[in-house]
Amino acid sequence: MEGSVEYIEQGSVLHGSATGLMGTRLDLLVCRLPREKEQALWERLTALARRLDAVFNRFNPDSELSALNEGYISEDQTGPELTEALALAESYRERTGGLFDITAPGRFLNGPRYDFGGFAKGYFVRLAQEILLAEGVGSAYLDFGGSTILGIGNHPAGPAWRVSLLSPRTGIRLAEVELSGRTLSTSGNTVRYSGHVVDPRTGERNCRPVLTTALSADPLEAEVLSTAAMSAGPEDLEALRRAFPQTDINHYEI
Repeated sequence: MEGSVEYIEQGSVLHGSATGLMGTRLDLLVCRLPREKEQALWERLTALARRLDAVFNRFNPDSELSALNEGYISEDQTGPELTEALALAESYRERTGGLFDITAPGRFLNGPRYDFGGFAKGYFVRLAQEILLAEGVGSAYLDFGGSTILGIGNHPAGPAWRVSLLSPRTGIRLAEVELSGRTLSTSGNTVRYSGHVVDPRTGERNCRPVLTTALSADPLEAEVLSTAAMSAGPEDLEALRRAFPQTDINHYEI
């Protein structure tokens, strides 16, 4: 992990930034708390991200998920985070009608293989949100990989944290979202990075020029549903909206 911490006296704002956490970049702004407490929160969240990386990183041969995928441990031998995640993922598979499924297609030689892409970042942000709120944080902004963004309370200079939603292909602004107690998750195909989302019902890779978003008070639900929406046709999308009425799900052709 490589990172840096900057403290801004005006507004008592700490900005922590780190790369190499769960394969991506983490940025955190915490406002209006004593500097020592903000620093301690940053250290606590980066430690949490490192711990979860050791659980969910399927590209790390030493991770707990790799041990499960390779058959070195069974599901009843997994630790608390992975045990909970497996149960949650199965619940989301059922509730999304199979649009979200952590079982990677075509990998059944030695039993099911699992891939927590489209889940693990949201799981981390959910835990991070719980920590920040429990510690009395009233204003914070957490950006995990640019695709899972949490806003708590108000921006120091406004009523909410504003995020511009840009097309990953053209850079054109598609919408502007206000975050206060909500998480925005996005999934999409870019010119350089396409086909990474697989329709779990067919095994086909989605290479269409689309962007999906989910806005929810629950960070995990936001990430799961932005992923599920990538494989959704018009009827599927309406079914998702009915099944998750508290989440704002959108689909953009880009």
